[in-house]
Amino acid sequence: MISTAPSASTNYNEANPITFEFDGPVKASTVNSSNILIVSYQSGEIEGSFAGGGTSTITFTPNEDFIRGDEIRVTLTTNLENTSDQALSTSYSFQFNILTEASEGVEPAFNDKSISSNLISPFDVKAGDIDGDGDLDLVVPWASSGIVTWHENDGELNFTEHIAGSIKATGVFLADLNLDGNMDILAGNQQDTLVWFQNDGAQNFTKHAIANNAARPYKIYAIDFDGDGDMDVLACGYVPVSPPAKLLWYENNGAENFTEHNITGFSLDATEAYPMDMDFDGDMDIIVSSETQPFTTNVDKLIWLENDGEEAFTEHLVDGTQRIYVGIHGVDMDDDGDVDILTAASLSNLGWYENDGDLNFTRHEIAADITSPFDTKAADVDGDGDMDVIYISQERDLVGWMENDGNENFTQRIIFDHGEYDPEVEGAYYPGPLRQQIWTWMVTSTYSVPLDFQIPFSFLKAY
Repeated sequence: MISTAPSASTNYNEANPITFEFDGPVKASTVNSSNILIVSYQSGEIEGSFAGGGTSTITFTPNEDFIRGDEIRVTLTTNLENTSDQALSTSYSFQFNILTEASEGVEPAFNDKSISSNLISPFDVKAGDIDGDGDLDLVVPWASSGIVTWHENDGELNFTEHIAGSIKATGVFLADLNLDGNMDILAGNQQDTLVWFQNDGAQNFTKHAIANNAARPYKIYAIDFDGDGDMDVLACGYVPVSPPAKLLWYENNGAENFTEHNITGFSLDATEAYPMDMDFDGDMDIIVSSETQPFTTNVDKLIWLENDGEEAFTEHLVDGTQRIYVGIHGVDMDDDGDVDILTAASLSNLGWYENDGDLNFTRHEIAADITSPFDTKAADVDGDGDMDVIYISQERDLVGWMENDGNENFTQRIIFDHGEYDPEVEGAYYPGPLRQQIWTWMVTSTYSVPLDFQIPFSFLKAY
C-alpha cells in the first residue's frame, strides 16, 4: 500500500470515489467487498463497485453518494493479493469523514422536536438507517423499562416507535455486525451484559449474547479491530468502580462468535475509549481515559494505546492531570493531517490536545465556563470547512456548539438552555444527591447527524 484518497482522518466530498494506490498490480479476483471492507457509521457496509483489478490503482465507487456528516471506516485485509499471488503483508485500516453541506454564510438554526414521551430514563441515543430506506432512524435504550426501541423516520422527521428487544441497557451502538446489509443494534448494561440484536432486514430483531462479564459496558464500538474483514467490538466501563472498569475488545471469528480480550497492564479504570489509528500505521489504536480515587487507586490520565498490529499495546501518556474525562473524540481539529484529541471533562470543561505530527500533544482550552460538560463531538456544524465542537452540559440541560473561525478560536453558540437541573421536572434516573458519583442522565447524549438533509446537523438529546 502506498497511499489512499482520501487519506486518513480527513474530510471528503460525498460524491467522490475512494482510491487505493499500491506498489504493484493487484490480482483482480481478490478485489471485492470481502477483502476491502468499507463501512458507514450511519448505515453499515457500503455497497458499490470496484474497478482497476490487475493494475496498481483500485477505485471504489459507492452505489449512492456518501451521507453528509458520516464517518467511513475502511479495512484492507491480507486476503488481497498481487498478480504474483503474494498477499498484502499486513492488514490496513483508516477512517475519514464526509463533508457537511456548505452553509453559504447562514448560521444554523435549531428547533426542538419531540421523538417520544411514552417512556422514561433514556440512557443513550444513536442514529442510523435501521430500515434501509435512506433516512436516519433513532435507537434508544430505556433502562427503567428494560427495553430498546427504534424510532422509524418517515423521511419527514415524523417518528414511529418500535420495540427492538429487551435489556436494561445504558449504552447502544449501531452497526451491521454480521455484514448482511442490515443495521444491527449492540447494547450493554450495568449487569455486565453485552448483547447484539440481529436485524433480519424486516426489522425483526433476535438477541444474541456477546459477553456476560463485560464490566458494565457503556461506551461500545463495532469496528474491524484486527483487520480480518469482520466486525469486532470494543467496550469500556460505565463508571469507575472497584475492581476497575475494564477495557475489552471482542474478537469476531467471522460467524459472530466472540472471544474476549482484556487490555490490561496499564493501571486503567477505563471509562472512556475511542478507537483511532493515531500513528497512521494501518492498525487500530485506542484513546483511553482513566478515572481516579476514591473509586480505585489508579491514577487519572488520558493516554493512547499503540497497537503493534497484533493487538499488543504500548501506553503513551497525553495528560496526567486529574480532570475526570466524560467525553473523548479523535479528530483532526486543525486540518494539518494528524489526529488531535477533543475532550470534555468535569474538572476542566472543554479542551483539545494538538498533535504536532510526532504524537506530542499540547492542550488548548475551548471553554472554561461550561458547567459540568457531559459529552462532546467534533463536526463541521456550519459547513464552512473547519471542525466545530458540539457539547452538552448536564447541570443546565444545555446543548451548544462552539464555532471555529478556522484558526481554532471558538465562539459559543447555544442551541437550547433549559436552566438548572431539576430531578422532579426532568425525571432523572438517579436522584440528585448521587449525580456526582453515578451521573444523572438528565441529558445523556449529543450526536450530530444530518437528519433532515436540509441543515448540516441536527442534535439528539435524551432526558
